[in-house]
Amino acid sequence: NWRLRQSGKKVWFEPGLVASYKPRSTLKELAVQYFDYGRWRRHVIRVHPRSIKWRQLIPPFNMVLFFTGAILGFLWTPIFIFPAAYLLAVFSLTAAKSKTLKDFIYLIVIFPAMHFSWAAGFLRGIKN
Repeated sequence: NWRLRQSGKKVWFEPGLVASYKPRSTLKELAVQYFDYGRWRRHVIRVHPRSIKWRQLIPPFNMVLFFTGAILGFLWTPIFIFPAAYLLAVFSLTAAKSKTLKDFIYLIVIFPAMHFSWAAGFLRGIKN
């Protein structure tokens, strides 16, 4: 879409378009999917630097803050605020989105897996 808009073309929304999606059956498959999404997003940004959106930098930035806070928090306790804030946000949003206890248990694992996998893929990028 970005390349089309940059070349002066229009991107149309077609409500009649049907697409199928196959949910991943394991957490590992989901993590690999999001890792690859992150890697390829980094590639697109390398090829088209002006296509980056600030929201695409949030997952890798969050991951760095989370793990830095988790490790350095043992040396300077206030830095634990970064992983604690992330965990609180995930817990709160998961609780708000879950209709059942089963949903909550799945989502409390799935959301961080998606976030950290995408971020790790983005930080690694595609090796040329």
